[in-house]
Amino acid sequence: MNDFITYNSHSLKFTDYFKLLYSFMNISKGELSMYGVGEVIRDLREYLGLSQAEVCKGVCSQSEISKIERGIVIPYITTFTKIAENLGIEPSYLLLQAKEKEIEYVHQVKSDINYLINDKQFNELKHKLKLLKEEPIFKKSEYRNYLEWVSALIIYYQDKNIEKSLHIINSLIPIHKKINAYNQQDLSIINSKAIIISSQGKIEEGIKIFELINRICKYPKGIDIKFIIKNCYNLSKSYSLVNKYKDSLYFANKGIRLNIDHEMMIVLGELLYQKSNYYQVKGNKNKAVSLINAALTIFELKDDKNSANKIKELKFTMDKD
Repeated sequence: MNDFITYNSHSLKFTDYFKLLYSFMNISKGELSMYGVGEVIRDLREYLGLSQAEVCKGVCSQSEISKIERGIVIPYITTFTKIAENLGIEPSYLLLQAKEKEIEYVHQVKSDINYLINDKQFNELKHKLKLLKEEPIFKKSEYRNYLEWVSALIIYYQDKNIEKSLHIINSLIPIHKKINAYNQQDLSIINSKAIIISSQGKIEEGIKIFELINRICKYPKGIDIKFIIKNCYNLSKSYSLVNKYKDSLYFANKGIRLNIDHEMMIVLGELLYQKSNYYQVKGNKNKAVSLINAALTIFELKDDKNSANKIKELKFTMDKD
């Protein structure tokens, strides 16, 4: 038997191991519901120079271990633990390696979905969601909720069914969490509600939700800085629409400052435009034009021709005044 493989960075206390194990369990079946566990078992077996027969000895048939490695069968907890013993490794190490693969896979799936949404490929997106819902990993509550949320976005953007879309979104918003317990997915779902409501002319109601997001983002919980900047833009734009220009300027400046601090260009052109709008309303044409020119430069650098053309039209109008 090989000595147990241990890594200090991956060592878990006894209680932490069972917390991790519990989070991956399909409670009704006693199975492990995570992506890549079979691949991790196979890779470690091959690295250690062990045969399938050695790994499955006293545990299961060679046919079953083959199916586990190929991801066809998800092992029961007892099977998983015995396989780890035959590999000579700590079960916690297997769990952590599988978790890393799961996170990588889900991240790639979300990236692909974001692309399809931005490109308005909703029919292809529907097909992708149908396939994903059959995968064991997306049976987990968090990931299942993510797919339901994407379905709600399709219902809004493609089917134009606002009521049904909001009904689904509302059902996914956690209402019993403490303000510092919201994660990125929670905030993205809440944000989509604000955007849909605002698009229906309920600007003040949308502002309340964007402000809630702003308050939640003050708690350091690993919220994506790009999301925070975009929320600043949403607030700046919304406040401008209800003629609250000082508030609009405040969030435009905040978003611009965050871009500078983090060396980014997230909706920077849009933020500069919102800031210019404040000075235009206040009659400071020179300042407004300067900011409009800066916004135009950003849009041209990003090859955003649509936004650049809108800014050019605005400049033309301003020059005529």
